[in-house]
Amino acid sequence: MSRRYAGLEQTDKNDIFQEAALSFTLKVKNGSFEDVENIEAWFAGACRNIFLNRIRRERQDQALTESLRHVEEEDEVSSDELTIRVFRVMNASLDEKCKELLKYFFVNGLDAEEIAERMNYTKSFVRNKKSRCIRRLKSLIKSDFYDF
Repeated sequence: MSRRYAGLEQTDKNDIFQEAALSFTLKVKNGSFEDVENIEAWFAGACRNIFLNRIRRERQDQALTESLRHVEEEDEVSSDELTIRVFRVMNASLDEKCKELLKYFFVNGLDAEEIAERMNYTKSFVRNKKSRCIRRLKSLIKSDFYDF
């Protein structure tokens, strides 16, 4: 068996041998091993089948991994498309003050106090205006994505 599976690690060879031995034991216990004339040939065939099944599983796993990578790449593109779409909706539908306020919050990372100073508003007005702008943007996005 060792020469046929030269590319395998010794632990993999041992696993295949043990799996074939287990299968042999179960077949003998169940009584379904009576028709076999050459036990050595059966055992070699069982090891070969186990080996080939492992190769098939590994190839399926690799194919699955590749397809998952492809899906992840598509998701990245999709998230980029979504981001672009959100910005388009924002630029097309929100008034200038809302756009400016949201950019200060999310792009520049300013807090309500700093924005209030820059835009000549009170801190509480900035918080309320931000809430209204975000609510408006969410509703615009929801309506726009029905067309997506």
